[in-house]
Amino acid sequence: MATKLLTAVLCFFFLCVSAINSNAQTGVKRIWGEVIDEKSGKTIEGINMRFSRSLTRSQSDSTGAFYLLLRYPSDTLIFSGIDYEEVRHPVNDTTALPLMMELRRSNNVIEEVVIESGFQSIPKERATGSYAFIDSSLWNQRIGSNVMSRLDGLTNGLLTNNLNPDNPTVQIRGLSSLGSESMKPLVILDNFPFEGDLDALNPNDIESISILRDAAAASIWGARAGNGVIVIKSKTARVGQRLSTSVISNMTVSPRPDLFTSNHLPTPEYVEMERMLYEKGYYTARFSMLSSPSIPLVAELMEENRLGYLSDNALEERLDALKREDFRHDMQNYLYRRVANQQYAATMSGSRDRLSFVLSAGFDKNLEHRIGDANQRFNLRSNNTIQFTDKLNMQVGIWMAFQNNTNNSPGGYGDFRGISGYSQLATPSGDALPLDIYYRSLFTDTAGGGQLLDWKYRPLQELALSDKVTRSNDIIINWGMDYSWKYGFTGKIKFQKQFGNGESNHLNHQDSYYTRNLNNRFTQITSGDVENHIPRGAIRESSENTSSSYNIRAQIDFHRSFGRHEVNAIIGSEARDLKNESATSILYGYDKDKLTFTNIDPTTQYASFNNLFGWNYIPFGANLNRYVNRFISLYGNGAYTYSNRYTVTGSVRRDASNLFGVSTNQKWNPLWSVGGLWHLSKEDFFEFSAIKKLSLRATYGYSGNIPLNATALTQINYYGGAWSPVNENFATVFMGPNPSLRWETVRTTNVGLDFEAFSANRLKGNIEYYKKKSTDLFNSTKLDPIVGMSIQPKNSAAIVGSGLDISLSASLIERRFNWSSMLLFSYADFKVTQNLDPPSLDGLVSSGQGIFPVEGYNPYLIASYRWAGLNPENGNPRGYLNDEVSEDYIAMQLNTIEDQILHGPSLPPFFGSWRNTFRWKNWSLLAGLNYKFGHYFRKQALNYGTLFQYGESNGNLEYVNRWRESGDEVHTNVPSIQYPANSRRDNFYRYADINVQKADHIRLNELRLQYQVHATGISLIRSLSCHAFVDNMNVMLWKANTFNVDPENSIGFRRPINFSLGIQLNL
Repeated sequence: MATKLLTAVLCFFFLCVSAINSNAQTGVKRIWGEVIDEKSGKTIEGINMRFSRSLTRSQSDSTGAFYLLLRYPSDTLIFSGIDYEEVRHPVNDTTALPLMMELRRSNNVIEEVVIESGFQSIPKERATGSYAFIDSSLWNQRIGSNVMSRLDGLTNGLLTNNLNPDNPTVQIRGLSSLGSESMKPLVILDNFPFEGDLDALNPNDIESISILRDAAAASIWGARAGNGVIVIKSKTARVGQRLSTSVISNMTVSPRPDLFTSNHLPTPEYVEMERMLYEKGYYTARFSMLSSPSIPLVAELMEENRLGYLSDNALEERLDALKREDFRHDMQNYLYRRVANQQYAATMSGSRDRLSFVLSAGFDKNLEHRIGDANQRFNLRSNNTIQFTDKLNMQVGIWMAFQNNTNNSPGGYGDFRGISGYSQLATPSGDALPLDIYYRSLFTDTAGGGQLLDWKYRPLQELALSDKVTRSNDIIINWGMDYSWKYGFTGKIKFQKQFGNGESNHLNHQDSYYTRNLNNRFTQITSGDVENHIPRGAIRESSENTSSSYNIRAQIDFHRSFGRHEVNAIIGSEARDLKNESATSILYGYDKDKLTFTNIDPTTQYASFNNLFGWNYIPFGANLNRYVNRFISLYGNGAYTYSNRYTVTGSVRRDASNLFGVSTNQKWNPLWSVGGLWHLSKEDFFEFSAIKKLSLRATYGYSGNIPLNATALTQINYYGGAWSPVNENFATVFMGPNPSLRWETVRTTNVGLDFEAFSANRLKGNIEYYKKKSTDLFNSTKLDPIVGMSIQPKNSAAIVGSGLDISLSASLIERRFNWSSMLLFSYADFKVTQNLDPPSLDGLVSSGQGIFPVEGYNPYLIASYRWAGLNPENGNPRGYLNDEVSEDYIAMQLNTIEDQILHGPSLPPFFGSWRNTFRWKNWSLLAGLNYKFGHYFRKQALNYGTLFQYGESNGNLEYVNRWRESGDEVHTNVPSIQYPANSRRDNFYRYADINVQKADHIRLNELRLQYQVHATGISLIRSLSCHAFVDNMNVMLWKANTFNVDPENSIGFRRPINFSLGIQLNL
């Protein structure tokens, strides 16, 4: 399928290029050059130009360059832009090239920013809602391959949640929903919701991004816009644009991670701890357990010494040798690597007569720091506009993404539970060594008397014996038709088809540990006879997911100006259909060359080897899933402007879905908004010459959310006979009926002030205050057990929030040396006001790592036990019970919430960025820093129970600083060691307030140095830019905590810096 589509797209590219070439005309002379700001010397993008006689038009590109064909021996070239005074320049066939045109800024500058809502383009001059706009210039200052990671710090109101570094999420103006999926912003790609993987998007294809933040901006998207909307507009060709090509190549390198920056327990301390545990009998029971759990090497050596197999001197020599080892050496050398990631992109665009087109391709090849993990992405895109007449045009486009991810790493630092600090992965010559973290070494050496498969686990061998590949293909086809007729009406029809296919195949080689372990566990040896119920060969685990969606929209636009009045309106309807199917399977005895496998019996329980693990079913992975969601909507939006000073807007939308309600009235959800805009600076009474622009905005309205994991109807899961002990088909009720289920609703009030001061663009910005109230939120609630289900999601929660967004941009120096600055500040505060199934408040403690909806508090609340210091007699941690110092950990776990310490949220209520750009001649330097204030974090605390049981490969230096004798409590808060470990004691210390501090910090996160040169003697090359970029610097300029740790990376090792070099060639 992918091959056929790729062939079709390449043919489509060829046809488009052929059409362009066939329509090309030869002019008398090619006029080209560059447009420059007279005062700053910077090149200017988007300047319009036209010949007065031939009427040939063009526009300057991102580098200020332009190109037109002179069709008469002489003509006049007119340059114009909203921010600049018009310039007329006569040209003829002898004019010297290139033309270097200097334009002077107009005294009456109007900001030329057009916001994309996904339904219409809205000039910011008449926008009443809260929008943030990221143009191509700002967007291309970063070179990351991921769209969402590029957004961080580029606009206010948008916060990247890094509480889970492996799966960061984005919030716009706080939290408006409690579900993991429903809390995400809606992403729009070229006018329609994007249902695919965001990692599939090629950032180099993006022209601009608009962030819709309030109800007036986002309510047009109805019941999916409650968390904000991110509207992505792909690059398009401008009418009259000459044929141009842009080629980008970036290389990003990053050093091998330094695992020795981790908060790790020194190996000598580790050895002595295991010696102590052995002497106290911690491992005694393990030596006689039939299941043979893993036993550390220190304990094995001491047991050999007790049995007389190892002398005291030999024991001490072996232990001293272990103290000199550190498993981080082998892990860093064999499991991690330096990486060099590659990014390539090419875009060709142009316009000839009635056809405008964009063709682009991108390829990204990224290696992960962990050996065995990598990903590749290949993108193709074509967008074409055909202008049949002055009134009728058609848009046709196709977008494709192919991704290939490999995940063959056996693990990294912190992933091997049970590993000791002195463990080794390889011999000095590099041969793989076994890691005894699953079973005792003596057991794996002797089990089965040689009749079982090798039962050793060697992580370095697994790199070659595991083949886990995930492939995905995403395709989007767009078609649209616009027709304009008199009186300002335009009819639009748009259609989009999205479909994707993803498959994950994990081939466990027959010699992999997974396969060998499963074979041995299902092997019985009776009187020398070996019976194995797992077929010999590889085990193939696979899953496939297929998704598709149809979107169709019919819309009428109206634009009319008469006298001082201007009216803009749209009305339309759209329908969407989403389907998703998935299937999983496990094949045993798989031969990838012959494509054969052997059936197993999944309905019979088999005894495990020596009955060590009881009786079990062979893992059976066959599973099928399918869901269909349908939506239909009616919408309208209108704006009335009087005298170019006052604007009133309104929008309304009704959504219906097959997910909600039983009656038709319940299925439809009306959402609406109103807004107003007043340009105070245009009033006659406004006489502040220093203020060039002052506008006041206000909006009020409703938007919504739609979690897809709930429905008004009963949900049933069907199972085949293979899942049944009696080999019969059966069904279970997955979720009961809920006919009263409703859409989540978000009510937003927003007030904004826009201003510009001093000379044009010298200082400009906006200030916005908002209030939000989210009601009918989906949340799990308990059911009466007699109904057969324990929980079910219902409309049972509410959140209120408020905040402030401030954006300031300043041109501090405007000479040959330029300094421009952008400061973003955001404040977002929110709390749960209703929860019909609240968590217990007795002994409430939390680390804020996830949503914890306690009424009256921020859902990311960090709560702790009150700390009363260490007992000077025994080093026990102490707290408070009824306001008295206590060591009764059981009773303190029932403290009321009033007795706990409520620190605040784990997400920052205050955040933003400060970006400065310095330019001199062809050089530019960008420095960007991020800041976050007002939040807290809980550092990793010593837990004796897990340290003793699992070895804690992510061990803790606190063990070294523990209380040992009376008086130590003066300089340490780490409890004394206690054997056996007391889990309640450990839990109290972990959640004590002594381990929580402010997470406030300021971080220098990026530097970008660029040199750009414009070719003057080479007609083919217009410009060439080279840039060096340093990302993920993590240079902590300031932090509030005294733990001396990075609050966003308090566990594990320091993240390596990324160094990038790139080049962009414009033809």
